[in-house]
Amino acid sequence: MFKDCPRWSRDDDYMTQKSAWEEIAGFLPRGKTIWECFWGDGKSGEYLRELGFEVIHEPVDFFENDLGEIFCSNPPYSCKKEVFTRLKELQKK
Repeated sequence: MFKDCPRWSRDDDYMTQKSAWEEIAGFLPRGKTIWECFWGDGKSGEYLRELGFEVIHEPVDFFENDLGEIFCSNPPYSCKKEVFTRLKELQKK
């Protein structure tokens, strides 16, 4: 995973707490499938589903897949340039 991001390391994994998802839930569109594309510990997808969202959250390589209608995730900051480039390619909002 992250073959296109040579700077990524395990030290760059910060899991988003459920309370943070609760805080932004009102800003996320309902009726669209959200791609939570950075697996982390797998809990973000669970939290978003508990909040009533349709979510795709699978341990797949972000740089090799295109899932969901919109993107909402907490990517590794060391890869932010590569992530933004990939999102532009995918035309995700």
